[in-house]
Amino acid sequence: MGQPQYLGFIRQLRSLNHELDEQLMSGLRPIGLSCVQADALMALSDLQPCSLKTLSEHLIAESGHPSRLISRMKERGLVDVKASDEDRRAMLISLTPEGTMLAKESFRIREGIMRGLHLESDELSEATDFLISIRKQLAS
Repeated sequence: MGQPQYLGFIRQLRSLNHELDEQLMSGLRPIGLSCVQADALMALSDLQPCSLKTLSEHLIAESGHPSRLISRMKERGLVDVKASDEDRRAMLISLTPEGTMLAKESFRIREGIMRGLHLESDELSEATDFLISIRKQLAS
C-alpha cells in the first residue's frame, strides 16, 4: 500500500523550502549574511522605521528571538535603533546605509534565484494564491 498523497505534497513543500534556502544561503555567504538577516533587511527596507513587533510579524523565517537578531545587526552596523518620538518606551528600527546596500543586494540575489526558475508571472501568482489558500485553511 502506498503512502497517502498528502505526505508527498508535504515532502515536496519541505524539499522546495530547503532547496530555496540552500541557494539563498549560497548567494548570501559572500556578503556575510544569513537568510534570517537578509529577510530582516529586506522587510526593513519596506517598513522602516518600525517597531520590533512590526518587524517580527513580517519576518518570513523563524528567527527565535528577534531582539537578539536586531542586536547583532546593530553591532554590525546594519540597523539603527532609536526611541520613538511619540512613545519613548518604543524603539524604532531603521537601516543604516550599509544595511540599505545589503538589503538591495539580498533582493538582487533572491531575484536571481527566482529568475533561474523560469516561471512566468501568472505561474508565480497562481502558486502564491494556492499557498495562501492553504495557509488560510490551516489558520481557521
